[in-house]
Amino acid sequence: MEWFDEFLNDVSGGKKGSIDFKVFKGTDLQIGSHVPYGVPSRIPQLDLAIGRNGYPAGRSVEVFGFEHVGKSCAALSAVAAAQRMGGFGVWIDAERSFQADWAIKNGCDPARVVLAEADCIEGIFTVLERAIDAYSSHETKTPLVCAVDSVTAIPSRESQDKDYGEVQRIGTDARAIRIGMRKINAKIANAKVLVIFVNHSIANMNSPMGGGISAGGHALKFNAGLRIQLARKKTVTDEVEDEKVYRGMEVQITVEKNRVGRTSTRQVSCFLLENGFDLYSNLFDGFQRIGVLEAVNKRTFLFKPTETRISRAEWRTFIDEHSKGVDLAYDWFLKKAIEQGEIVAYGGLVSSPE
Repeated sequence: MEWFDEFLNDVSGGKKGSIDFKVFKGTDLQIGSHVPYGVPSRIPQLDLAIGRNGYPAGRSVEVFGFEHVGKSCAALSAVAAAQRMGGFGVWIDAERSFQADWAIKNGCDPARVVLAEADCIEGIFTVLERAIDAYSSHETKTPLVCAVDSVTAIPSRESQDKDYGEVQRIGTDARAIRIGMRKINAKIANAKVLVIFVNHSIANMNSPMGGGISAGGHALKFNAGLRIQLARKKTVTDEVEDEKVYRGMEVQITVEKNRVGRTSTRQVSCFLLENGFDLYSNLFDGFQRIGVLEAVNKRTFLFKPTETRISRAEWRTFIDEHSKGVDLAYDWFLKKAIEQGEIVAYGGLVSSPE
């Protein structure tokens, strides 16, 4: 094995000529080992489906689905989580739909969000590249989350320059996305930045179940470390004076691709209400999944740590009275899930939080 050791020592210096590269031993590359930390999703069921404590830093994530299923809310929740960790968010608003009051409802501080508006696909990647370069130039441990809402809302520069009567070339926008992803992939990984691409679904005529596939070609699908599909499951209503009042919806989340955790597709459900993803209700279901809440009967549950019997209707009050906030209760959920092996913490094969 002398030749192997000699080769390893020879190339371990990294830069040879004009090409930058790194060489590792196979045992150095465990699944998720290049991810130093995760940005919590603030959706407990999604963390369990991923098998990790949030989205991976240094990777791109595609969140796609049909209209009005919570795609932007999921991205805002990630930005809010990064802000709780002392970080910032860059929101590239291709749809011109960002609203400060809606961001606040989803837990974000608009004062710590850089809002950029692009007029073409190439502009999206230019803003991403400049944000990542600026972040990389300063040694900081606080996370940066860049969200693109949405990558298919505007055309490429080539399509934009055409007149309405001209026939557009097939694949023009998809080609622009592919080129952009190739340019920034290494920058995302090296800077350990989380980039979330919000994307739209288009009807899949070959699917007998009426499912959807994401728009914009295959570039995002191939390059994303995570692909998460959202779909409306059912409407959530309340009875008020014998009338049904709309409160929100139950959303089905499907992890279509997972390069940092479980490889199999996993589906979970969560609640999206008028103020975004409801952390209270989703924590209730998350604690059930990890066995902290145990059903006694159809209406009563046992909260094992305190041996308290509680109903779903009393859950919000219980959290407010017995914790210092729902976000801290969510942090405790992640800790318990890691301790029980339901999820694995980022930064290699870690079995318990620091």
